[in-house]
Amino acid sequence: MSFEHLERLKSRPHILELSDLTKSFSEGTPILKNVSLGVHRREFLTVIGPSGCGKSTLARILAGLETITSGAATINGEVISGPGPDRGMVFQKYTLFPWLTVKQNVMFGLTAQGHGHAQAQGEASEWVEMIGLSKFAEHYPHQLSGGMQQRVAIARSLATRPKVLLMDEPFGALDAQTRLRMQQHLIEIWQNIDVTVVFITHDLDEAIYLADRILVLKPNFGEVQAVIDVPLPRPRLKDHLQTKEFAELKEQLGELIHGHEEAEEDEPLHMFRMTNVDDEL
Repeated sequence: MSFEHLERLKSRPHILELSDLTKSFSEGTPILKNVSLGVHRREFLTVIGPSGCGKSTLARILAGLETITSGAATINGEVISGPGPDRGMVFQKYTLFPWLTVKQNVMFGLTAQGHGHAQAQGEASEWVEMIGLSKFAEHYPHQLSGGMQQRVAIARSLATRPKVLLMDEPFGALDAQTRLRMQQHLIEIWQNIDVTVVFITHDLDEAIYLADRILVLKPNFGEVQAVIDVPLPRPRLKDHLQTKEFAELKEQLGELIHGHEEAEEDEPLHMFRMTNVDDEL
C-alpha cells in the first residue's frame, strides 16, 4: 500500500546518516554492528528490537552522549562528536529541574543559548500554551502528573528549535490511557513544527501508531533487521489502532522480534513454605 505522505517523505533529503556504525564494549563485544540508515527531514522514525539490542545506545550516540567504535554518524553532513543545539533529548525518567517552575524549565535551554530573559520568557510561554499547561506555568514538577512532566520535558527540548528530537522510551512509565494521550499530543506537536523525531520504544502499538517508518534491530549485536513503512495515513487517529493494516503490521513486527527465540522449557519453581496457609481462614 502506498501513501502520498510516505512518497513526500522519501523525496526529502536525509538529515541523519548512519554508515556502518558499530559500538563495542571495552572487551570488544559489539552492542551495535554495521548499522546503516538515512533518516529524512521531518520523518518520524521509531526504533524497536529485543531488550539489549542497543536501542538506547543508538539514541545516546545520536545525542552525542556516547562515542562510536567505527563507522560514522552525521547530522546535516556534520560528524556527531558530542551534544549540540541541533539535537534535543527526552528520557524515560523525568528530568525536569525540581527547583524550577514549568515556565522556568522550558526557559532553561533558551537562556543557556544566550536569549535575553524577556525573549526566553515570551517563547517559553508560547511553548507552555502549546502543550496545554498554561494554567500550570508557575507550578513545580512535584505538583504535576507524570504525563504533564513529560509534556514539559518535550517542550523544553523543542524550545531551542533542534533539528532532531531523540526520545528514549519517554512514555514507558505512564499508564496506558495517559500514554495514548501523550502519543496524540506528540503527533500534534510534531505535525506543527520542523523537527525530525527518532523515538525508541519496546511497545509495538506505540511504534506503529507514531511512525512513518520503523527500524527493527536484531538481538545480539544490534544489526539492522528491517526498515518498514507504516501503511497508515496521516493525520494518525486513534481509530487506526483498530484497522486490519495495523494488526497485520503488529503481527509482522512480533515475528521479526521474537521469531529468533527458541522454545525453552521453563525451569521448575523451587518453592518453600513461608507461612502456614489455611484455606478455611
